[in-house]
Amino acid sequence: YKPEVWAYNESNYKPEVWAYNESQYKSEVWAYNESNYKPEVWAYNESYKSGVCTYNESQYKPEVWTYNESQYKPGVWTYNESKYKPEVWTYNESLYKPEVWAYDEYKPEVWTYNDKPE
Repeated sequence: YKPEVWAYNESNYKPEVWAYNESQYKSEVWAYNESNYKPEVWAYNESYKSGVCTYNESQYKPEVWTYNESQYKPGVWTYNESKYKPEVWTYNESLYKPEVWAYDEYKPEVWTYNDKPE
């Protein structure tokens, strides 16, 4: 269940859309690395989580997240400290139907659900 496709919306610097299979693999945290436009920090539904995560609330940044590398191999991602919010990510629709989420600024661990992308 490794992410396949990611896109970054350069036209605006607010969270827009990321996608995944809500019923089974809910992602909880995403971050953004300005230098390469890739997702750098993320987690997912506790029921599938087997790695370790930490979150630095005083600096508003995720640290490192891992997940079940034997079954849901995403590897490990690091966070670009120059930015404290994700931008736009899309998932491989052929594998997982996209959903839409909005981002709570400076709280990468918090997402709210929206019906449509903006």
